Parts: sequence; structure tokens; C-alpha cells
Amino acid sequence: DDGEEDSVEPDSVEPGFVGRMVAKASDALASLRKRVFGEKKPAHEQAVDDAKKAHREAQKKVGDGKRRAEELERKVASGQDEDEERLAYAGLDGRCISKKLAEYKYEVCFFEKAKQDSISIGRWKRWDSPGVAIFDGGQYCPGGPERSLKVIFECGPQEDLLDV
Repeated sequence: DDGEEDSVEPDSVEPGFVGRMVAKASDALASLRKRVFGEKKPAHEQAVDDAKKAHREAQKKVGDGKRRAEELERKVASGQDEDEERLAYAGLDGRCISKKLAEYKYEVCFFEKAKQDSISIGRWKRWDSPGVAIFDGGQYCPGGPERSLKVIFECGPQEDLLDV
């Protein structure tokens, strides 16, 4: 014995069953080592990975910004004929209020949808008159018409559902 440690290199093992088992064991140990200790990349490779990740995140933010700008442009274009009083409620766009009244939980999302528990009361339809909004096209009542909702806006210190 020359004092050197005996080791088996996967490439030096003869093909066959034993060789395949040694190769599998070697791969499994390498995979386990990577999962436990992580794989260290050279600094330049890590810098490239970090830059690619930052680029993907920036592209996502640009895409989100473009979609939001397009959405706002559509809303402005569709609201060109709205009068100033009705435009006063535009700050509520995208906001939702929910409240439990009696045995039901109601949720109204301004200019979007309204629900009673999990049942749709309707989707934003139009202004009925100054300060009065209509939601319609909700789920059908058993044996009856589609559900709908008329919202009467009152000024106050905060958004709240007062009555249903």
C-alpha cells in the first residue's frame, strides 16, 4: 500500500451494473452536495445572473406600467361625456368596500362589481343620475330576475356601506 486513499472515479469503472451504480451514486452525492451547500458560481457568472434577474423585473414593471396607462386612457376616453359631478367619484376607481349587514356580507368594488356573500349582485353599468350608480347583470334570483344594485353616494369622512 502506498498510503494513498483508494477512490473510484466513475470514468475508470468498467461498464456494466457496478459501473452504472457507482455513476448513479456519484451523481446523487453531487446533487445532494449542491442542495445542501449550494453551488458557488464565479463572481462574473453571478453578476450576469443578477443583471438578468434585474432586467426581467424591470421589463415586468414596464409592462405593468404600459397596461395601467392603457387602462387609464380607455377610462378617460369612455368618460369624456361625463360631467364634473360624476367625475368627482373617479378617485374611488378600483377601491372596494365590504361590510356585514344583517346575515350577509356585502362587497362593492367601485366601477367594477358588487357581491352579496359569494353571489354576484351585478357589474358596474352606468350612472343613473348625479350621485346614483347602477350595477346590474348579477346572478338570477331563484325563479326571478337578475340581481341588481343601485348605489346612492353621500359625502362623508370615509367610504362606508350605510344601508342595503
